[in-house]
Amino acid sequence: MDLDISSTGSSGEGVGRIGDFVTFVPGALSGERVRVSLETVKRTYARSRLLEVLSPSPDRRDPPCPLFGRCGGCQLQHADYPLQLSMKRRVVQDAMRRIGGFEDPPVEPCEMSPLQWGYRNKAIVPVRSQGRGWGMGFYRPFSHEVVPLRSCPVMSDEINRVMGLIRDFLEPRIRGGLLSPYREGDRPSGSLREVVVRHGMRTGELLVSLVMRQDPRGRLLSDLEGLFRLLEGLGVVGLSVFRNRRDANFVWDGDFAWGIGRDRMWEVLGGMRLSYDVTSFFQVNTHQAERMFQHVVDLLDETGARDVLELYSGVGSLTGMIAAGGRRVVAVEEWPSAVEGLRENLQVNGIHGVTPLLGAAEDVLGDLGGDFQAVVLDPPRGGCHPEVIRAMVDAAVPHVIYVSCNPATLARDLMLLSQGGYVLRRVRPFDMFPQTCHVECVVLITKL
Repeated sequence: MDLDISSTGSSGEGVGRIGDFVTFVPGALSGERVRVSLETVKRTYARSRLLEVLSPSPDRRDPPCPLFGRCGGCQLQHADYPLQLSMKRRVVQDAMRRIGGFEDPPVEPCEMSPLQWGYRNKAIVPVRSQGRGWGMGFYRPFSHEVVPLRSCPVMSDEINRVMGLIRDFLEPRIRGGLLSPYREGDRPSGSLREVVVRHGMRTGELLVSLVMRQDPRGRLLSDLEGLFRLLEGLGVVGLSVFRNRRDANFVWDGDFAWGIGRDRMWEVLGGMRLSYDVTSFFQVNTHQAERMFQHVVDLLDETGARDVLELYSGVGSLTGMIAAGGRRVVAVEEWPSAVEGLRENLQVNGIHGVTPLLGAAEDVLGDLGGDFQAVVLDPPRGGCHPEVIRAMVDAAVPHVIYVSCNPATLARDLMLLSQGGYVLRRVRPFDMFPQTCHVECVVLITKL
């Protein structure tokens, strides 16, 4: 059937109407007329497959990746970059209105990324048994079927080179039975789950980890040592096996079973040398993260806050920039290796006035004293624990700067803070993930 696309949804899908209900069309843009076939019909909406673009948008472009549309890693390669930025601003505005209840949210234009391709410094790539073969790549949209790939245009060139060499290493060993790819389902099987590569964009260092369900033994151990010697020539400083026996989506649910070389790598951000391991959180777009963190520091300058509580601090990439101006910071983080990295990074960079605390934000907040003038927080996609919101409201901290990668949970938490007497002052989106539907935000709210 032919369909007019009236808007583009938050996941990068075109949105049209068939009768009284909405249908989502991946790959369609606002203002286009397209031919589709209905694929999935629910009670209030449907999903359609794009067959032909009858009247293309002037903002449409040819996706450079041959896997676009099949691989679920990117959703917006077919949209011109200025359109991507305007779409992301609109996604944030919609979330603020629909979920947060803010009638006229002060959402600024989306900050463009310095790099729109090759910006990602991290790859977590599933390895799966499929049919009679195996695949190493990202999932198809709305599935756990792997689309095999050899390189990805949003990954750094260095990560792509390393991934290609690892794939060549795995192929004969999987075919020969030395390694078995993971098979999901009611009766999961296989050993190798994911390949993880982290890249220091400004140092050239890389870390690699194979996530496995069993310990490596026998010939595989000597083969992994040989793999490390090959990878060293590409800048890899450490190779490890992380043991995860649980059949769930969280990768880092386990411990390290084996390693060779270093267990940490270095990156430079905001003039600081930062060390972290393969499991620690670090923003995937190094250059844009630096810009975003500087915006946080600028907001702190505007508020005049000198005593700052930072929640979800990670390895201290933002902590150091906050404290470098002479501020006193209490930095809370629950991932033990990240706190270890935070302490080391503070020492290496000669940064004083920071008190690191190990623990979940919702557990630590109740025991903290002190009159903080600002809270800076960067929670995971799920947003803040309700106890964190409650503690901030009860403490009546004058300023809250909230960094978020999920407009929906951000809007939810801001609604709760506004109910507790806070006023939304500024919302600035940052394009941390070009070619995808995801968007990062920095928000300033103040106590009435």
